[in-house]
Amino acid sequence: MAFVMRLPPPAGSAVTSTADLPQDIGEFEALIMDATELLAASGCEFLVAGFGQARWPVTVDYDLAAVLLQVPQVLSEVRAGLVTALDFYAQGTARLVEIVPNGETVRLCCRSATSWTPEPEVEYMGRHELDEMLVSLARDFVTALRTVAPQIAIRSPFQMWASGRL
Repeated sequence: MAFVMRLPPPAGSAVTSTADLPQDIGEFEALIMDATELLAASGCEFLVAGFGQARWPVTVDYDLAAVLLQVPQVLSEVRAGLVTALDFYAQGTARLVEIVPNGETVRLCCRSATSWTPEPEVEYMGRHELDEMLVSLARDFVTALRTVAPQIAIRSPFQMWASGRL
């Protein structure tokens, strides 16, 4: 099973209040955390698979937040041809996916800090394919957010993410 991350549309919707949302647009981390908590409450699912496991034990409110916080930097490094990684550091998941660009492809190496063992430990994908997967994840996040918490979806940088600019 090839490495994949997806965020299908939420099954429900939530009515949210802006009272508890961070007011400083620079509070990127707080916005991500608040947004993923609201998405989780609406029934949204974060799907990750690969390295021999059809469905990783990930959550929207914690794991998706952690991944989204890393996506801009990881994308920048992949586009620059640099070695980078996605860290799924939550207890119970505890996996690191090292990304090693090599021309038009990337080598993905999964390391587990739990009893789970990736099989295979290494997968390959096109660099453009990885770029598109990360951009799509960010875009799908904003699409879901527009349904569940439109007042967060209009904040920076999410408007740019909606158009695929990361």
